[in-house]
Amino acid sequence: MSILLRRLRLWLGIATLLAAVVTLGWLSQRYPLQVHVAAAGELELGEASRRLLAHFEEPVRITAFVDPGSALRGHISRLLSTYRSAKADLQFDIVDPDQRPELVRELAVTRRGEVVVEYRGRRERAMAPTQARISAALERLLFEADPYIAFVTGHGERDLLGLANFDMGQFGRQLQRKGYRIQPWRLSRGQPVPDNANLLVVAGPQSPLSAGERAALADYLDRGGALLWLTEPAAGPQRGALGELLGVRRRPGVVVDPSAGALLAVDDPRLLLLDGDLQHEAVAIPEAPVLLPRAAALEADPPSG
Repeated sequence: MSILLRRLRLWLGIATLLAAVVTLGWLSQRYPLQVHVAAAGELELGEASRRLLAHFEEPVRITAFVDPGSALRGHISRLLSTYRSAKADLQFDIVDPDQRPELVRELAVTRRGEVVVEYRGRRERAMAPTQARISAALERLLFEADPYIAFVTGHGERDLLGLANFDMGQFGRQLQRKGYRIQPWRLSRGQPVPDNANLLVVAGPQSPLSAGERAALADYLDRGGALLWLTEPAAGPQRGALGELLGVRRRPGVVVDPSAGALLAVDDPRLLLLDGDLQHEAVAIPEAPVLLPRAAALEADPPSG
């Protein structure tokens, strides 16, 4: 597994989820299936999805299950055609579940609108026919094992599986819906972070990491591991220790963007809106706008010696 492919996968999944999590307050209710049916010229495959398809060396097969008279049928056909335009050997079928009950049973389809993606004998599914969910299913197929995200515990960090107000359980559940397996990890065990950990999350430790734990973290990064480091606005010395390890330092204050307040119709310049052709790889892949409230600026601070 190349480092480039790992980072592409991680930013495609994680950055898109971060965008969903920070804007979740705008959603007031969950619903089983709602899809915007676009006009024929509105659908366009995002650059991140095109990059993803470039990594598939063999044909991909996609099967969508929808009633023939449904308005979704035309939407799905146009959407899947954008994938085929980026990968000529991609095949897709739109199946009436009432006419193919044996295929419904074989593929364990549970609802209308479900999309099944197959590659090299493996199978993933998108529970709604959207580009985000289909691309998420495609990226899961690139790996032999289930996507695995570890989060550090033992220092008062926010828990990705927790239910308390200060935890990040909602974020963790969004990751699980995307197909990621979430696993707590104690660096104090003295064991290296596993190679199959696609991402290591350090979410606001309240006490410092020991020298051995910092060494284990450095070893993981040296092996090409990906780190999501989340800090608190008033974090103590532990933030400085991690920053020193990573070669970055947080600058005082928060990033402000007066134009974002006007675009969002709110009087708060501390809401940073990322929407457009951004040049840094950390924020260039998301296909939807990302809202960052009270974002901090980092600067390079290479370790001495």
